[in-house]
Amino acid sequence: MRRYEDNGRVEDFVDVLLGLEKEEKLSDPDMFYGIVVHVDDVWIKEDKILHGMVFRGTDTVATLMEWIMARMVLHPNIKAKEKAKIDAIMGNSMLVSDADIPNLHCLQSVVKESLRMHPPGPLLS
Repeated sequence: MRRYEDNGRVEDFVDVLLGLEKEEKLSDPDMFYGIVVHVDDVWIKEDKILHGMVFRGTDTVATLMEWIMARMVLHPNIKAKEKAKIDAIMGNSMLVSDADIPNLHCLQSVVKESLRMHPPGPLLS
């Protein structure tokens, strides 16, 4: 959601929420339990604003990790093959950094295949 102020500045959803809080139209309980607000002639209902903003993305990541782990347990031969590829690229390094990800094509393939086989809910719509 975006709205434009008279000065041409673009406001996003967080700006709108902060503005409502400053105008005392939004309380802390509203942030946790939900609100219905009227902004620019539009009624907006948002349940558990903070909960949604913080936790919506974590559920899909957690679900993806669970499916990857489950598939590795069900297919130990693939797990061993992928581990050998990662060990060959990473060497003795025990930690994988963001800079290593582009070199780990096998890891990217595992993630993409898991997403293909078990897409999270938002990707189904």
